[in-house]
Amino acid sequence: MLIQARQKIFSFYMENIRLEPTQDGSFTLFSEQFQEIYHSRRGAVQESQHVFIQEGLEKASSFFAKKINLLEIGWGTGLNFVLTYQYLLRNPHVQVHYVALEPIPVPVDLVGHLPYFSQIGIKKELFLHFHHLDWNKKYDILPNFSFEKLNITLDEFYESPPAPKGGVNTKEETKFREENFDLIYFDAFAPSKQPEMWEINTLQQLYNLTNDFGFLVTYCAKGQLKRDLKTLGFTVESPNGAMGKREMTRARKNNNYELGIKN
Repeated sequence: MLIQARQKIFSFYMENIRLEPTQDGSFTLFSEQFQEIYHSRRGAVQESQHVFIQEGLEKASSFFAKKINLLEIGWGTGLNFVLTYQYLLRNPHVQVHYVALEPIPVPVDLVGHLPYFSQIGIKKELFLHFHHLDWNKKYDILPNFSFEKLNITLDEFYESPPAPKGGVNTKEETKFREENFDLIYFDAFAPSKQPEMWEINTLQQLYNLTNDFGFLVTYCAKGQLKRDLKTLGFTVESPNGAMGKREMTRARKNNNYELGIKN
């Protein structure tokens, strides 16, 4: 099953991929085969900034006084990571450990053609440096920002149990995760293109990976997604979406959680 999933994602990345302009002047990637884009046509940068930074990281950083453990499902082009990096440069009091999952990485040569750099104010060399960092290794990017990108699926990550505190990984069993997460960027491809990522079994994994009072944010606002999240025990909110989109989804793990008040 995992091999078939990897082959499907690999085909998605590699067959007939081209650059696609979006309404805010930034670019995303488009697959001719699947007729699917990586970001909103309304604007790649503005969508990521709104959904994941404004409605995700900013909210989490206002609620948690500790280091925020952040999990991204779908490293993709690295846009969410770079926007997080810029937020943490502006807010050095916020501490984040960022884990990104990507089973089949987008080729760096292709990423290098995405002209995010001028729009978001980052040097191309730095953007590509982040993509060239080794997989499955932890890096201290800033004094308040550590990062690791893992070349594995969500299933593989979930099935690897947390390492005991102070424990050492063994050769026989790799422990990818040390603890659960306060914030999840759920940025998988759309349910119509990658339905297995939106099934309730996958959402159950994400629920189990979320700490009490933790957040999950995603661009998707489908009713079935919201119903499934509620069934699992999340409290679901529907903030305004990016650039005129009516809604997005933000879920919180604790049903008794009232806008910043931990019961």
